[in-house]
Order: sequence, then C-alpha cells, then structure tokens
Amino acid sequence: MNHLKTSLILILALIIFACSDKSSDDHIAAAKTYITQKNYNAASIELKNAIKQTPELAEARFLLGKVYLQLRQYENAEKEFNRALKYNYPANEVVPLLSKSYQRTGANNALIKLSHKQKGLTTAQATQVAFYKVQAFVRLNQENKAKKLIKEVKSFKTNSPFKALILVYSLLLDNELNKNNKTAMLQLDNILAKHPQQADALKLKANMLLSEKNVVQATEIYRQYVNYYPDDIEAAFIFARLLTDANKSAEAEPIIDKLLAINSKNMLLNQLKGLARFTAKDYKNALIFTEKAIQENPNDTASRLVAGISAYMEKNYLVANQHLSFIADKLPPSHEALRLLAASQLQLGLTLDANDTLTKFDHITSKDSSLFSSVGLALVESGEVVKAKQILKQAPKIDKAQQANAQELARLGLLKLSLNDVSGVINLENALKQAQSNAKNDDESADKNSADKASKVIPIQQTLATAYLSSGQFDKALALAKHWKEEKTNNSQAYFIASLAYIKQGKTAQAKAELEQLAKLEPQNVKAKMALLSLNARKNTAKENTATLNNILKINPDYVPALMQLYALAKQQGNSKAAIQNVLQRIKQRIKSAPNNIALQITLAKIYLNEQNYNQATDILAAVKVQNEQPAPFWAMLGQSYVQQKHYQKAKNLYQEWLKKQPNNRTAMLGNIVAMDAEGKFKQALTLTQKYLARRGEDPQILLLQSYLLVMNNQFEQAQQSYDKLPKALLELPFSKGVLGQLQLHNNENTKALNNLQIAYQATPNSRNARLIMITFYRLKQQTQGQNFLSAHVQKHPQDQASLMQLANEQLQQDTASAMTSYKTAVKLNPNNGVAQNNLAFLYMQQGKLDLALQHAENALKIMPNDENVLDTLGQIYLLKNDNKNALNYLNKAVTSGDLAQGSTGDEIYLNYINALLLNGQVELAQRKIAQRNITDKKSQLKLSLLKEKYRLKN
Repeated sequence: MNHLKTSLILILALIIFACSDKSSDDHIAAAKTYITQKNYNAASIELKNAIKQTPELAEARFLLGKVYLQLRQYENAEKEFNRALKYNYPANEVVPLLSKSYQRTGANNALIKLSHKQKGLTTAQATQVAFYKVQAFVRLNQENKAKKLIKEVKSFKTNSPFKALILVYSLLLDNELNKNNKTAMLQLDNILAKHPQQADALKLKANMLLSEKNVVQATEIYRQYVNYYPDDIEAAFIFARLLTDANKSAEAEPIIDKLLAINSKNMLLNQLKGLARFTAKDYKNALIFTEKAIQENPNDTASRLVAGISAYMEKNYLVANQHLSFIADKLPPSHEALRLLAASQLQLGLTLDANDTLTKFDHITSKDSSLFSSVGLALVESGEVVKAKQILKQAPKIDKAQQANAQELARLGLLKLSLNDVSGVINLENALKQAQSNAKNDDESADKNSADKASKVIPIQQTLATAYLSSGQFDKALALAKHWKEEKTNNSQAYFIASLAYIKQGKTAQAKAELEQLAKLEPQNVKAKMALLSLNARKNTAKENTATLNNILKINPDYVPALMQLYALAKQQGNSKAAIQNVLQRIKQRIKSAPNNIALQITLAKIYLNEQNYNQATDILAAVKVQNEQPAPFWAMLGQSYVQQKHYQKAKNLYQEWLKKQPNNRTAMLGNIVAMDAEGKFKQALTLTQKYLARRGEDPQILLLQSYLLVMNNQFEQAQQSYDKLPKALLELPFSKGVLGQLQLHNNENTKALNNLQIAYQATPNSRNARLIMITFYRLKQQTQGQNFLSAHVQKHPQDQASLMQLANEQLQQDTASAMTSYKTAVKLNPNNGVAQNNLAFLYMQQGKLDLALQHAENALKIMPNDENVLDTLGQIYLLKNDNKNALNYLNKAVTSGDLAQGSTGDEIYLNYINALLLNGQVELAQRKIAQRNITDKKSQLKLSLLKEKYRLKN
C-alpha cells in the first residue's frame, strides 16, 4: 500500500510539473491549432491558461474574443475584445469584430461610440463598422445621425455588401416610405443575388417582409438563413415560431427540440413544443410542455389554453379547471374552451362554478342543451333551485325530437320536472320516442344486443312513468306499462308502475293482480312480495303477516323494509317486549354476518330511538363509518338522540358538521338555526336563512323563520315585508302570531300585541315569550299583572333561569326578601350565575351579614373577574369591614377595568372609589379624580357634597 501511495504522489507531481512547465506562448500556439481544427472549447481552455499566466497578454485576449464569437457567447466576446484594445492589440483587427459583438448583444450605445475611422482599418472593414453603427442609430431613434453617417459612407470606394446594405437603410429612412420600401427590397435582392449567404441582408429582408405582414415569404427567407447558419439560436427560434404560427408544427418540432436541448427551461420554447404536441394530438406531452412554460410565466394565456384543453382531453378535469378558470375572463364569450371548463367543473362537482361559466355564453345553440341541462340538474341536486331556474331560461328550447338525442331530451325533461315545469313530460315523451326509434333501427345491426338497447330505453321509460304518476296522468302511466310489458324486456318496473297507477285510482284488486303476476314471473322478487303484503296487511292476521315477512327474509335476510315491518308488527302485539327483542336480536345477528352493511346499523339505531333507548342508538350511530359521506338518515337520527340525552353541545357540533358536508340540506340548516337562536346569534342565523332562500327560492316555512330572525335583528321594516309574503295557512300558527305580536309591539299596538304574544306563549311557554309578555304589560302600564304573570310562569317552569332572574330583578325594587329567595334559587340552579351571586352579596351586605356577602361576592368575582359591579360590591364590603386598603384595590379596578359610563350606576361606583381614596388618606388624588368627572346623578351629587364637606375639599 505504501508503494502504491508513493507512486500516486509521484504521478501527481509529474502532472503538476508538466502543466506548470507550459509557457503562455505554448498555450497560444496550441489554441491556434485548435482554432484551425474548429475545436473552440479546447482553444478556450488553452487561452484561459495563457491569460492566467499573463493577464495582460493582448493576443490571448483577442483570440479568446474570436473564440467566443464562434461559440456565440457575444457578451464574453465583447469583454475580451475591449481588454485586447486596452492592452494595445491592433485596433484595426479588433474593432470590426467588436462591432459585430456589440450588434449581437444589442449594445447600441457602445456601438455608436465605436470609431469606424480607426487607423489601419480597410475601407471594407470601416464600411462594416459603419453599417452596424447605422443600425444602432436607427434602433435608438437617432435618424439624423444615421443619415449623416450614410451620407459619409456613400463616398466610400468599396464593393463591400455592407455599403449596399447602408444604401438600403438610406432608402428606408427616406420620407417616401411605401415607394422606397419597394426600391429597398429590390436593392436587397441584388445584394443577395451576388452574396446569397449575406447574413445581415437575409435578416433585413425577412424583417421587412414581416413588417409588411408577408409572413409566408419571410418564413422562406428565415428557412434560407437557418440552412446557412444553423447555429444561430435566435434565428432558429424565430423560424420555429413562424412555422408554428403557420400550422407547420411538424416541421418546427425538430428545430424546437434542438433548441430545448440547449435551454430546457425557456418559456417560449416549451410553449412551442406544447403546441406541436397538441397539433399532433399528443395531449399528454402537450400538457407536460405547456405546464413547463406556465412555470416560467404563470400569466401566459396561450399556454394556459393549450394546457387546459390538453388536460380535458386526458380526462384530467381538476387540472383542466385550474388552467381554464385562470383565463376564463380573457376568453371571448362562447369560446369552446368555456364549454370544456363548464364540463370539467361539472365533473368535479363544482356546480356553482359551472353555472358561473355558463353565464359567460353570449350565444347558446342546441348543442349546448346537454351541458345546460346537466348543470341545471346538478344545481337542483345541490339545492340551488333559483340558479337552476335561471339555467332553464337560458337553455335553448328544443321543440322537436330530431334536434337532440334521446338522452339530451330526457335530461331537459327531468330538469323541467325538478323545477315543477310540467312541460318536461313532453320532453320525456319525445325522448322515449327517439330512444325507441333508435332501438328499432339498431335491430337491423348485428352488433347491437337487446341489453344494450334496453339500457338506453328503460331509464327514460322509468322517468316518464314516475312523471305520469306524480302529475296524475294515470291512464298514460298504465299505457306505458302495458307497452313496456309487450317489449318483453322482463323489467319488473312495468308491473310496479301499473300497480301504483291502480292504487292511486283506488283500484286495489287490479293493483293486486299486477303484483301477483310479477310474483309469478319473479318468485324471488322481495319488493313485489312486500308490496303485496302492504295491500293485504289489513285483511290478514298479525300471525299471517309475520309469516309472510319471515318468508321474505328467507329470500333476503337483510331486506330492511321487511325488518322494519316485522318490528312494527311486534310493537302491535300484546307481548310486545319479547317480540321486539327477537327483532333486535335478528338484526344484530345480521350485522355480525355483514359488518359493513350500514343500512342494517341505521335500522337498528332507528328502532332503539323509537324505543327511547338513546344511549344504544347514539353508540351505534357514532360508530357508523362510511368512506364518502354518512347516509342521509344518520345525521338527523344522531342529532335527535343527542337532543333527547340533553347533549346540546354535541348536537350543535353535529349539525355544524352536517351543514358543512351538505350545505343545502334543509334539516341541517334548521338544526343550526335552532342552535344559533338558542345562543342569541341572530345575525348569523339570519344570514344562513337568507342564503338558503336565495338558493331554493321561496319556502313559506323558511320565509316565516326569516321574518322572526329579522325581528330579532331589529330589522322591523324588512321583517314586515317578509311577513306579508306568508301564505294564509301559516298566519294562524302560534309561532306566526308571536312574530306578528313583536311587530305590533314595535309599532306600539300593545293591546293587539299582547293577544298575539299570549297565543304564542300558550303554545311555547319559554323564557323569551314570557319576557315579551312582561314587556307588553309594562307598556300597557299594568306592572302588577306583568309581575304576577312572571311569578306564575316561574312557578310552572322552575328550571327557566332567565325568567327567574327577570323576576328577581323586578322584586329587587320592591320586595328584597322575595328577591333574595329568587336569587338563592337561581344560584342553586346554576352556581356559575355571576349576576345572582353578586346581587345576593349586595343583599347580604345590606343586612349587615358581611361574611356571607363576602363569600358570594368572591364567587361572583371568579365568574366575572372584570365586572365593575362585582368589584364595587367587594369594595363596599371591605369598606364596611374597615379594610380600606382592600376596598381601594377593588374599587380602583372597578373604575379602570370596566367601561364605567356616566349615569346613576357609574356615578355611584365612581364616588365609592373617591370615598375609598379619602379613607386611605389620598386627598390630592381624590380631588383630581373629582375634577376629571362630571357627576350628573342627583343622589350622587348629594353624596359628593357630603364628602367634600366631611373632608373639607375645595369646590
């Protein structure tokens, strides 16, 4: 190992020695050889080594500049050429190349300062430099200087193509623009005829053609240029873009790939590559490349458009929505991408967003019918009835079946029926005709089977049949069922439709015949057997019905309707407890066999709720787990169970969670409003109600609720307007009478208000209704009746703490003994009632029972540590106990921590504080505090006068 280590060190030493032994001239000589071989990277390394040894070596700087020019590193080239000039390399060799570097980097200000009269320059070289300077003057809008230099160059005697190019600029700068443009173009053609590869002439011609919007010819000139100069990245990019704009992406793509190999992050190159892939219908890669472009420029509309459409074609609706929604406002109305955006949003369940997108359409055609109907149905399903009606108005009218396919007609019909528009039946009838016609035509095609045809016809038949039944068109329903049977599709729905139509007509025998026929055709059809049982239930004995149910459950042990009916029969039997337990045990056994059957668990919980076994019901429901969402009955049942167990906070949390998951669910919304109302959050409850009405349209019961909440928010004018919209049937409800009573109370119609409020109270004798009646009695100047009413209410409802406190407060003014009894009861009901604790302390203090007073005051302080009334009570107790220091401490906090307003209560507490200051010998501070406050209460003014007199204070 030591020998190996020594050998490595010797080799390393030899390498270092060999490198350091090479002189600057050797490096330059090697670089020249590499330049001859066009190995510019190797030449660059040799020249940098030479410069490292001798930084002021002008030749090395010059040669390195030339190498950078070949490598198209123009900024590095101009730096090295400037250093070569600095180190006195011949200017006539440097300046032409430096001018070219400046031209390529766009260093126009540096270029115009470069002298074309440098000693040693040939006329051809001077002309080249002058040409680049003319270009720079034009780019800097210094046309006069450009013309002056052109005039000078005209006298040059040279055949250089640059002189001819300068003459082209002379023509372009002439005032007769249109005429001289043609002449300039002829001059350029002459130059290119003699010098077909002249780079500046080719670029100038291409740019002139582009300015004339002659894109086709400009593209051809760029094609020639790129063929001659394939390494010119800028020109290659322009050529690729022109090809792409001309829908020649296939030709542009190889050029784009070559450029991407140089700079894979270039935004425009990725955009062009994405377009090329999009044109080739390679949507996967189109999305990849356009998203790379978007990373560099998130606001690029073109890339977003291609990315969004590509994502949609790949069925990546989430990404399609992200890109297309970003540019939706920039797209013209009815742009096809807006349709794709709406369709993507619909797929993602973003129904409201899809609706907003559809509103951007300014021209709606029959091809939009399917999209509009789908969004409309999704809006109905999500509870946005008002918006769905607006969609229906926007959707094009399709009067003839030929204008749309069967599915589109059915969808439109279903949307109309969902919005109580009976004309939807006509759409469904046309849809069925269309579907049946298509099925008939398909009979001639061997590749169409009967199941495929039925799958298109039957759903429309089912929807239409349901529409007939709900609209009372029973004869049509029966005719449809008959035709359905004749098709021999063996679909049981036809028999159910017929039986329902007969039942609604009161023709029980015919209904029974339909079901019996179905039972013969399908002996295992438990639904048919259950329907027959319902028709025969009254005629048969409980034993017979139980036997039928057991037979049904042999076929399907988990059939919930049969299990629930079995429970109902058990409930009716004499020895019901044993029978009910048998049903419960049966369901539990089935749950053990099928632990993932949520319907069975819900059924068991439902029976427990009905049996008032709330703990068992809660345990089952709380354990229900569903991958997506809990089933519909879950929320209401668990909420009911929590309320029955008086777990109000759990119920509140559940209703909040329910509303988040199902924001348009009426029951969830009502549950939240009840909770908000109980907490006095009337503003939030009103907002929730108004949002629901805005989505669903006028719902009389919710409108009544809105009227009530508007009253609770003191928005009486709006409440009256809302109340006036209520139907007559609702106006007689006690709750409605209560809302009307509050409106009348606001309008000082006190006698009328009392009558209506009493009706509301009789139906719901809660604290709020009791308080309103009490207020009304006082408005009528019937204080005694009011207090008697409140006292009677409290006796009937001893747990009503709010009414008890109101009664105690009333008694405090006239009957302190009764008040003390009421406050003691309030504290027993709720030891955390800070007001009751404080008022008890005050009453004990008045009786001189200072220890009891202190005990209750300290309890109140724990509950309300910053309440000025509590702090004042404590202060007064300590004053009476001659503990002036503690008294001042609490009274100081009462004055500084609370919002102590001017007035009788505020003045009284403030003077207690002044008294404490004086008792603690702080006379000067007391006088300052007196000066800072204007005492307005007359009793307090008298007390202040006595304090001033006692302590001989200045007035």
